[in-house]
Amino acid sequence: MKLIHIINEQKGERKMKKKLGMIFAALLLVVLTACGTSDEDTNEQTDNTDDEVNMEDEPEQSDQTDDTDDEATEDQESSDPADDESIEEDDKNTKMKELEFAEFELEVEYDDDKEYEAEIEKKPSGEYKSELEDELTNTHLKGDEAFDHIYPILEKLSFGKDAPMDEVIDETLQAFELDANYDEFEIEVTFHDGTELEYEDK
Repeated sequence: MKLIHIINEQKGERKMKKKLGMIFAALLLVVLTACGTSDEDTNEQTDNTDDEVNMEDEPEQSDQTDDTDDEATEDQESSDPADDESIEEDDKNTKMKELEFAEFELEVEYDDDKEYEAEIEKKPSGEYKSELEDELTNTHLKGDEAFDHIYPILEKLSFGKDAPMDEVIDETLQAFELDANYDEFEIEVTFHDGTELEYEDK
C-alpha cells in the first residue's frame, strides 16, 4: 500500500509539473507577444514621427529658399536698370569730352521741304538728349540709338572756335554725307569752355 501511495504521489507531482510548465509556457508566450507588439508600435510611432518631421521641415526650407531666390531676383531687377542708365550716362560723358564740343545741333533743309536734323544736347540734369530726323532717308532715331548714330560722325569733325563758316559748313556736310545743294544750313555748337557759336547760311 505504501508503494502504491508513493507511486501515486510521484504521478501527481509529474502532472503538476506538466501543468506548471504549460502555464509558464503560456505566460511566456503572452509576454513575448505583448513585447513584440509594443516594439512594433514603437517602431511605427518612430517612423511616423520621423516622416512628420521630414514633411514639416522640407516645405519650410523649400519655401524659404524660394523666397530668398525671389527676393534676390527682385533686388537685381529693381537695381539693374538704374545702374545701367548711370553707366550709360557716364560713358556718354566720357565720349563727349573727347570731342571738340560739348553739344551739337544741325539743321539742313532741301527742296520739297525735306529736312535733316541731328542733335546731341546736354540737359541740366547731366543726361544727354539725342535725336536724329532724316527725311531724306526716312530715318528717325531717339535716345541711345540716335547717340550711337551721331557720335561717330561728330568724331570726324575737328573745327575749332576760330574756324571760318565756310570751313565749318564743308566739314559738316562731308562728315554727315549730305548734299551741298541745300536751301538752308544751320548749325549750333557749344564748346567745353561754354562758348556757343551759331553758323547759318540761307
